Amino acid sequence: MKFIRKSLINLFIMMQLYTIFVFGFKCPEKNGLFPNPYDCKTFYQCANGYPYLMHCPDDLQWSSALSRCEWPENSDCGV
Repeated sequence: MKFIRKSLINLFIMMQLYTIFVFGFKCPEKNGLFPNPYDCKTFYQCANGYPYLMHCPDDLQWSSALSRCEWPENSDCGV
């Protein structure tokens, strides 16, 4: 049981490092939703300082003003 627990903890840590190194995003605040500066169809959800890359549904773009995915004409994404 210890092995499984330790493996899960290591996996979680590796996922966090992968997100930081691959995407280069650091959370500006500990918790919240933030735009991806390189892609309008994705955004970051930060939880306890860890960023998670999230995807908007088909054909929608992230809107920072509304903090949600919107149709492109309603989005303020400037990428």
